[in-house]
Amino acid sequence: MDNLKGKHQFNCNSQRWLVEIFSQAQCDKNRDATLALSNDFTVPLNYYAALTTLESMLPQNSYIVSEGANTMDIGRTIISNHLPRFTITFKGV
Repeated sequence: MDNLKGKHQFNCNSQRWLVEIFSQAQCDKNRDATLALSNDFTVPLNYYAALTTLESMLPQNSYIVSEGANTMDIGRTIISNHLPRFTITFKGV
């Protein structure tokens, strides 16, 4: 780690990375990729297709219990919660 000291810099005035992250082209690319995964029901079934199907059957603002980091992370992006701070996430020890 000592050999890295002084070599990495963060310039808070440089916002190029923010522009790239929030560009309309990047948003469109991410949306299209997510929609493609959500509509892909081939075997093995992916998280996006499974959670999109589940979301269509759930009442609004349901409590959902899931296991695994991927399921929780992707679930937060796919399953809509309409009330603020309505998501509860637990990490097992």
